[in-house]
Amino acid sequence: MTTFRYGTGKGLSEPCSPYRKATFFGAELNSQNADGWNCLPVIVDPTGTFDLSTITKGREVVVALIAISETKAGYHLITFKWRRARDDKLLYSYSFDYTAVSGGWLYGYAFVGWIDKEINENGEYNVEITVSGVESFQRTVIFIVKGIPVEPIPPAPIDNFMAGIVHHLTAAQSWFIVAFREASGWVWPFNLLAAPLDWIRYSFGWLAYHFSNFSTWVSAITAKAATILSSFDIMELLKPVSQKVEMLVNWFSNLDFLIRQAITTWWASALLTVNTLINTAVQGIRTLVDNVNTELVKLKGQVAGMLEDLPNIDAVIAWWSNWSGQLLAFVNNWWDGKLLDVQRLINDTIKVWLPFYDSLEELWGSVAEFITNPLDWLESKFTSWFLGGE
Repeated sequence: MTTFRYGTGKGLSEPCSPYRKATFFGAELNSQNADGWNCLPVIVDPTGTFDLSTITKGREVVVALIAISETKAGYHLITFKWRRARDDKLLYSYSFDYTAVSGGWLYGYAFVGWIDKEINENGEYNVEITVSGVESFQRTVIFIVKGIPVEPIPPAPIDNFMAGIVHHLTAAQSWFIVAFREASGWVWPFNLLAAPLDWIRYSFGWLAYHFSNFSTWVSAITAKAATILSSFDIMELLKPVSQKVEMLVNWFSNLDFLIRQAITTWWASALLTVNTLINTAVQGIRTLVDNVNTELVKLKGQVAGMLEDLPNIDAVIAWWSNWSGQLLAFVNNWWDGKLLDVQRLINDTIKVWLPFYDSLEELWGSVAEFITNPLDWLESKFTSWFLGGE
């Protein structure tokens, strides 16, 4: 079975006699080759990242290899296409063909350097390796280039922008100074406008002063930042975050489908349970309705019997319209029946409390007689006292 081995690195070596080696990274352009070796080469320093800060422009950078073993007999075409990922620009393409024997082996390699038309900026690149003919194979290998010096961003545009702000603030301050002086010479109450104009003048001056300091600070920070991180370095730092953001965006893009899929899956498993619950609830409601209906029939019969003994509504209305008289008549009738009993109870109780009740009763009669008619009472007593009468 045919086997394909591929990758990128800084060089190639021959793992059999005479053990040749070709180091491409940092070598002069077109000074290295690995043609006609006695066995399949292996990659030296295989890597996907190449730091060009250790070499100079006009040198080789990366070599790509494909090694095929147990080949099929026949024609093989091998192609290398080098591209810049930022704009998918084709930088270099190289092809060669080879007629292999059954069970044999063959290899191909290609390399690119740090020159204007190939690798000329930091960032992501890739090489597409294709085999066609009696064999069919294609792979894309991604690699990163960094370390190419980046010209610092000049801070002049920022300075000009800030200078424009400071200029307009200073002009506004000058205008309000003139307005303040003018208003100060007006008669009362118009001269009262001078105080707020002076305050506004002071505010614009304060803003102009601090924007000027801020402009100096921004220029210094911009110059330092340009020497610390290149645009590629910043993109490299943000790359993990951007990938997660992209994943999150894709997830939210499919959110509607995911929700509908989850609901469909849940409903398929819950449908039988829901149907059972509905049937149970319906049966319970049906039984409850039947029971209520039976009780209503019974109640109807009972109410019909009770209605025969109830008073006429007109009689109820008449009684209620004279409720005070009805109530008083009821109390009077009750009291008349209880009056003698109450009087007897009082008399018996007083006799128990006062053993000399009879004498007291006689005395009270005399007192009552005296109060009612004192002259008659005295007359009767004089007769008793002096004439010996009763």
